[in-house]
Amino acid sequence: MADPKRATQVIELINKNHDSFRIMFIISQEYHEKFRQLNADYEATPEQFKQLYWDYDEVWIITRNHIYENLFAMKNHTTEDEWKDLMKQFKKYLNQRIENEYAK
Repeated sequence: MADPKRATQVIELINKNHDSFRIMFIISQEYHEKFRQLNADYEATPEQFKQLYWDYDEVWIITRNHIYENLFAMKNHTTEDEWKDLMKQFKKYLNQRIENEYAK
């Protein structure tokens, strides 16, 4: 990006999204662990499973909305070509992140 001010704004938004994606991965891992624990508990009730899902879903929705808001804010600070370049890099980053998280 030729304009340093716009570049700085976009970098800040990228960093916010990076943090949000990290939170989403952590939340997902915690949810799966808690689900495994509940599933292993013979005495676990349907209400416990529902509450686990509702808690997970609430945080997931909030975090996802932050990501969307940041993406559209980034779009407002870029040209179409800059956006396409950013999304190529974003796709690479996201694929690497997913591979790293699920390789554990």
